[in-house]
Amino acid sequence: MSSQYLDSSTPSRNVNIKAHDALFRNDCSVVGTSILRNCQYNGVVSFSQATSATTTVVASTADSFKVVMQSSSNAAGVNTVFNITKSCSANSHYTISIYDYSGTIQTNGVPTAHIASINPSAGNFQVVIGNAHASNALNGVLTLRLHHERGSTSA
Repeated sequence: MSSQYLDSSTPSRNVNIKAHDALFRNDCSVVGTSILRNCQYNGVVSFSQATSATTTVVASTADSFKVVMQSSSNAAGVNTVFNITKSCSANSHYTISIYDYSGTIQTNGVPTAHIASINPSAGNFQVVIGNAHASNALNGVLTLRLHHERGSTSA
């Protein structure tokens, strides 16, 4: 297994990086050994929230993508809502899953995620992040995986 590392104090864009046989490419922003926003990891584009867990994320036309959220601190039983701006239609279907959570499940709450609504006229949809724990607050960064399917509404 070969690895190529980029280690630079100067931000770089539009680079291909191979680290531990994972290829990062596309419109990556790289500072030092950190790979930041809009990177494609093995074919899945990754987007990051800019300032808070309620900040809108602007996604490209990619059908499969990841969203790296800002740290979530929902109290027990509390939801946070944010929008993802992406071209969608009345026949758009999205699946969402929690890909990673930096907190410890139970100790740092129990994160949940679902799509609340799809608004084709505004070109966005709402994601709800919840905390299913009875008493412990969330305390960590969530990475979500989303997949967009275009098609009919019939089963």
